[in-house]
Order: sequence, then structure tokens, then C-alpha cells
Amino acid sequence: PCALPIYLKYLLPFSANPIEYRQNALSEAYHWQRASHLFRKELNSPLGLGLQNMDPILTASMHLARQSFLLDDGDLEFPKSFVNVPPEQTASAVHWFTVQSGIKSLLIAFQPHIPQSIWLPVFRESDDNRGTFFDERPGAEGLTPALAEFCGITETSTIVNNPYHAPLRLLTPLLQLEAGIQTFTKLITFMGRMDARFHGLLIEKDTRALLLFSYWLALMLKVDQWWIVTRVRHECVAICRFLRNDPDPRLRTLLEFPAKACEIDLETDGHIKPNIQRPWMNNGGASTMSSAISF
Repeated sequence: PCALPIYLKYLLPFSANPIEYRQNALSEAYHWQRASHLFRKELNSPLGLGLQNMDPILTASMHLARQSFLLDDGDLEFPKSFVNVPPEQTASAVHWFTVQSGIKSLLIAFQPHIPQSIWLPVFRESDDNRGTFFDERPGAEGLTPALAEFCGITETSTIVNNPYHAPLRLLTPLLQLEAGIQTFTKLITFMGRMDARFHGLLIEKDTRALLLFSYWLALMLKVDQWWIVTRVRHECVAICRFLRNDPDPRLRTLLEFPAKACEIDLETDGHIKPNIQRPWMNNGGASTMSSAISF
């Protein structure tokens, strides 16, 4: 297909293992730059978006999403988390998450051809047969009660009049899953489903949005993949530290779930708990972290 070079270019930076990836940063940056150029060029192709370039473009987009997670290993002071940078830098610092909303527009554009996509089985796995993970019904029924109350969601709330409704409506069934690589296709949909309102709240460092975001980060930690875990753990720890001194007494209890997932002690200035064997240090293996509150 005419768009195949995009796919090949996006494969190159990930063809190495994690150690080689970090050692060949210059080569990796070159291939990402070239891939991004080809990607933009194909999006503006005079032939438009259609069956001829659907799979290469969707594949490239998914690799771009994977790239956005990558964060070099470093110390655990988290000075560059979006909650810690100056206001004028926040949008850029959280771009790794907000950039994922573009996949929704691509899926809409390719909708007539999706049944012919090589990714159709993956898209089907993003939901169940009951539409659980695409539930947009109004009101608080079925939502995690403590989170719904904290986010001001009532029986009259909808995804239109309450910016926390859609995120929590999706987050609630995700919290019922046994989070891990087996449920990755459902967990990752959170990125593409969040809209500009939620992104704006994150950029404003809104307490409720940060709390909901930290819950999703805690779930993603359990996926336990090298290209995910450093980023989500950095951001989850940073958010827990940022919120731990909020005067609202409800927040300390609600923070217990993400704090336990990222292994920090809310009672000791958010210090990382010592002597904990982390699952991502074991050359793989499933995470055994459990919930701190009931859902």
C-alpha cells in the first residue's frame, strides 16, 4: 500500500529492546521524525482517508500512542510531571496523554471500512457484548458512589452538563476489571475517549480531574509493560503528592487506591515505601497490587 512506509518507519524505533532503545536515542529520534513527517503527509493525501491507507495510518497512530508513554528512567523526584511544572508549561507536559484523542477522529473517518481492518478484533475487544465500556446514560446509577459524590454527579447529571460524568462513567467498569495485559485493550480506551473539556481540567490541575486521572494511571500500572510503567508511575506518584494536602477530608480516603498502586505513603509526605518488590523489576510477571477501597 502507498502508506506502508509510515508503518515501517514507526516499527524501527521499537525494533530494539528497552536497553538498546535508550542507548540509541539519536537514531530513534531520527526515525520518529521521519515517521511523523510521513504520517502527516498521508493524512493530507489527495486521495483522502480510505481503505487504501486505513491500516497503515491506524497502525502508525497506535505506535505514536506507544511512543508518547515513553519516559527515560530517572530519579523519583518527578520535577517534570505536568502537575509540578509552571502553568505555561502544563499543556506541553501533559501532551503525552492529550495527543491520544486524535485516534477518535481517525476511527470516525475510517468507520465505513473498519470491518475490513486488521485491527477489527482489537477494536471489538475494547468493549463487551453489552456496551458496558461505552455507557453514556445520565445520572449516578451504576457509578462508584464515593467518586460520584465527590465529582458532584447527581441524577440530573449528563456527559454534557458535568465534565466528570463521562470519565467516571468509563472509569467505573474499568475498576471492576482484573487490570493487566489481558484487559489492556479496554483500559487504553480511556485515553482516546477523553475530550477537550477533561484535557482542559487536567491542564488547570483541577482536583477532581486529577483524582479520576490518578485512578486510571493506577490501573495502567498493572499492565506491567516496560514502555508504560515508568510514565504512569511517575505521574501517579506526582498527582498523589500534589493532592495529599488538599483540605477536603474526603480526598485522603479517595487517594488510597492510587497511592497504594504506586506504593507511596500518604502519611509520610508521600515518600515511596521502602523494601517493596515491584513487579516491573522481575523481568515481567503480573502485578499483584490490590484495591485499597471497595467499588
